[in-house]
Amino acid sequence: MSGFQIRHFAPGDEAQVVRLLRQVLDRPGAGAHDEAYFRWKHLENPFGPSIMLVAEAEGRIVGFRAIMRWRLEANGHAVAAGRPVDTVTDPALRRQGVFSALTRAVLKDIDAQRVELLFNTPNEQSLPGYLKMGWTALGRATRDIFVGGPLVWARLMGARLDGRRPAHRPATGAPGTWEDLAGALRSAPSAALRVAKGPAYLRWRYAQHPWFRYEIVPDAPVATVMRVAEGRRIPVAIVAESAARGLDLWTHVLWAVARRAATPVVQVLYTPARAGPSGRGWFRLAREGPMIVVRSPRPDLLDLKAWSLGTGELEFF
Repeated sequence: MSGFQIRHFAPGDEAQVVRLLRQVLDRPGAGAHDEAYFRWKHLENPFGPSIMLVAEAEGRIVGFRAIMRWRLEANGHAVAAGRPVDTVTDPALRRQGVFSALTRAVLKDIDAQRVELLFNTPNEQSLPGYLKMGWTALGRATRDIFVGGPLVWARLMGARLDGRRPAHRPATGAPGTWEDLAGALRSAPSAALRVAKGPAYLRWRYAQHPWFRYEIVPDAPVATVMRVAEGRRIPVAIVAESAARGLDLWTHVLWAVARRAATPVVQVLYTPARAGPSGRGWFRLAREGPMIVVRSPRPDLLDLKAWSLGTGELEFF
């Protein structure tokens, strides 16, 4: 192959890009990088379509790089942000400069569009590459695993026996549901950097996700969104969003989530600026969450304590 050229993504590239994503990224048991997921992720994002570049050689797409748009806010001020995702190269052209060329081109686009920061949660294999390119490692989020004590187990068994577990209600959002949820999650101003969670974002992120089925927990004392994941031996209820603060509210939220999912294991992911959960009758196992890295000229954004992120922002994208 004589070489390649870098250009912006065009609508006619979708089929080839999706094929390349599936070839490189798909794994058994994981969600498929199909057309529906591509459109949800890169074209339907309420913050705007992703910044996308392709590498083309002899009429064939051999590389793809995308930056998802995100809108963050702190003290009511908006911050234009981006998150690198879905960087792939045709295995036949690896180590031929495709990745580097795409990276240089997309960074020029980012600067031209006045994106103030980039953030990501790379795995252990990708982290050294980010640091080599000048990104700042802020530190790791906290992953709390709550395991119900004897009282929680007894209450769950009682609920199963007398049929009190409500029927599953998908998070499709009745009129006003997402508006109410957005209002609850953004009710208090925050000096910490957080995602601007309006109704359109919440519908897109949770009601329309192609892979996972989220739901609003109907009997939680405050606005809470969850999903159920398969654990090694037992299902795990994952709290994606919650407006809970303080011991009493979190105790009730953990129980409501566990009851809804019919499991005594609940996971919550968060950064230091977001108050950590706690609950009576639960054993808390603290685990390391993903590493958060940032590229920004603003020094005030290079401290993990300035970030308020949770599962909804830190989960796989």
